[in-house]
Amino acid sequence: MASRPVSDLLPHREPFLFLRTATALSATTGCGTALWPADHPIFAGHFPGLPIVPGVCQIEAAAQLAAFIAASNVPEDAGVLPEFVGVLGGVRKTLLHAPLFPGDVLELEAKLHTGLGPMGLCSGTGQRAGQRIITFELMLAVVPRTQVEAALAAKRGEV
Repeated sequence: MASRPVSDLLPHREPFLFLRTATALSATTGCGTALWPADHPIFAGHFPGLPIVPGVCQIEAAAQLAAFIAASNVPEDAGVLPEFVGVLGGVRKTLLHAPLFPGDVLELEAKLHTGLGPMGLCSGTGQRAGQRIITFELMLAVVPRTQVEAALAAKRGEV
């Protein structure tokens, strides 16, 4: 499958776009890299003097890879991507095997599994220079953008 820029397929932007590179290897598998430079704002509080990439950020990077794989299945000229938002629906199981530090490249591999109704399962691993850092199973959902916008408007009292 052809590789497309991450920012073409994901709505995330800095400082929350953790996935730096991604390739859909098939309709259900892909690989990518995530990186948090030493000057990333997350390290101001996690932890001062002992910077460690938070596990939740690693999980988000894995979810971004899963969304990239799913979005790669949509033809470039379909025009449907802006109408939907991929969201993290749940963390079924995650193991953090070793700490990840600023500047470390997290090499992710992910596989999409059959959907469970409106949800889908993704599993995979992340490594740093051959050392396993994270193993994950995530639930993902694709929801209409209008549904998210309506919920946000209701929260703001705009409805």
